[in-house]
Amino acid sequence: TSANACIFLGGIAAGGLIQTYRKNSNRGAHVSVVSMKGTIGPDSGEINVRDYGGLLDKAFSSKPSCVALVVNSPGGTPAQSSMLFKKLRTLRGEHSQVPL
Repeated sequence: TSANACIFLGGIAAGGLIQTYRKNSNRGAHVSVVSMKGTIGPDSGEINVRDYGGLLDKAFSSKPSCVALVVNSPGGTPAQSSMLFKKLRTLRGEHSQVPL
């Protein structure tokens, strides 16, 4: 039935992917999924706040039921990891009703 259908809306930005899953075609409850793949580092093409910050902002600003992060990374620099953590903490504070 259409109530059990899942609609995928997404786009690729900064080497990452943001996906939105909805139970049906109506606007409403959805989950924003941000996929990050690669080494955490300052360079273009790596996982960092410069390249992924806007994607994270968009994931939270779409008023989702929750935001899920899918991270496939061997690790990277402590500085960039800390910056990503601080960005997520800030967004979590601004959108305290949205589970992460």
